[in-house]
Amino acid sequence: EAGSVRVGTVDSFQGAEADAVVLSCVRASPPQRLPPGWVERRSRASGEVYYLNETDGTTQWSRPAATCFVEAGGEAPVGFLNDARRVNVALTRARHVLVVLAHAPTLERTAEHHITKLVADARASDEFQVIAG
Repeated sequence: EAGSVRVGTVDSFQGAEADAVVLSCVRASPPQRLPPGWVERRSRASGEVYYLNETDGTTQWSRPAATCFVEAGGEAPVGFLNDARRVNVALTRARHVLVVLAHAPTLERTAEHHITKLVADARASDEFQVIAG
């Protein structure tokens, strides 16, 4: 059907193709605890939330990044991307256009060579785009 959008898991697309595919490798996790030493405070003047590092006394308006997804040894787990066969299925479903949405720094910290190589190849191409939120 023209103009329809099909949404599914990598496994549900086994054996199927599409003219264009958007592959999301981005996590949608619940809010995480603050990193050790950080506390959330509220400004008396504006009522806005800010963050205080009780270790060194610094403050900032943006929530400090927790490293909860990084395992011992500094490697980040990457879910279904650990399986090279499933990655192959995901990357070969598009006939004309493939868009991969991912957090490249997380993927670059994985122990999975096929993923780190994929990110390095993407960064070296003219098609790699950094989108900041």
